[in-house]
Amino acid sequence: MAYGRGDTIASKLGTVRVAKFGLWTYHAPETEPADVDAKAVELLGRLTPDIEVWRQLASRFNMSLFCGWFMERA
Repeated sequence: MAYGRGDTIASKLGTVRVAKFGLWTYHAPETEPADVDAKAVELLGRLTPDIEVWRQLASRFNMSLFCGWFMERA
């Protein structure tokens, strides 16, 4: 999922809002058993290792990395 500041975003429940900031999300497919370390390696391995690319992006955008593990009871 990706959107820019000012874009209209509809939720799964049907509510609509205007984005205050841009967002780009990237997900790894689920596996059994869950392995957070392997997921981080998989996701980051798909991105460029070129530090200059990251410097250019960081000079233009505020960047943050969030890694979450969402568990639910069966």
